[in-house]
Amino acid sequence: MRSWIGWLMFISVFLSIYGGAHTLVFFKLKTALGLQGRGIWILLAFLSLMVLAPFAERMLEKSGAEMMARGVAYVGYVWMGLVFFLLTAYGCISAGRGMLFLLGKAAPQIFERLIFPDVTAVWVAVGAALLITSYGHFEAGSIRTERVSLPVAEFSSRLEKTSLGLFNLQLSGHTHQGQIFPFVYLTRLAYSLKQGLTVLGPKQWSYVSRGTGTWGPPIRFLAPPEVTVFELEFKPEH
Repeated sequence: MRSWIGWLMFISVFLSIYGGAHTLVFFKLKTALGLQGRGIWILLAFLSLMVLAPFAERMLEKSGAEMMARGVAYVGYVWMGLVFFLLTAYGCISAGRGMLFLLGKAAPQIFERLIFPDVTAVWVAVGAALLITSYGHFEAGSIRTERVSLPVAEFSSRLEKTSLGLFNLQLSGHTHQGQIFPFVYLTRLAYSLKQGLTVLGPKQWSYVSRGTGTWGPPIRFLAPPEVTVFELEFKPEH
């Protein structure tokens, strides 16, 4: 019973947020494209399918239609990333338009002519979202090699029983560094260890990887994937 209540709450929150985002996208694109009649219904149908795509992918996966599920997931999650960048860009541009409007009240002869219509803001946001999504998709597939050198005073083939559980290096599971900027700041709030190498004390380190894959949208923005190579450098103690 609790699991059903939890799922219903999750679906309600998801549809409220994601559906609300698509409602805003619908009205902005309808105005920007000048849609009427059939065009409005086509746009509405497409956006509705994109909202339901994550659920469709899960149902297809459970039914065994793995290839179809992958296709739906790819399209749906790329679109999810695009919508995020579109609304983020539009929000930033709208904030700039608001500033110009306020400055225009103080000095209309300078700033009023700089104020551009909302349709222009929408198209600039669409262009920015397409560029960032394309770059993020490319970055997600460009795995980088990170090299970390650690000084080691002694190499031993034996394991002392007293050292069990008291190792010098902790390799931690990845947080994707947020995967899409600015979510990196949320991961920093949720986890105490930051991404990369952290010195915990004398001869004590931790390393948190950015990982190689993605979660949700197959996109990374300012958080490239990595494969980490650790080099143990022999440095005898004096």
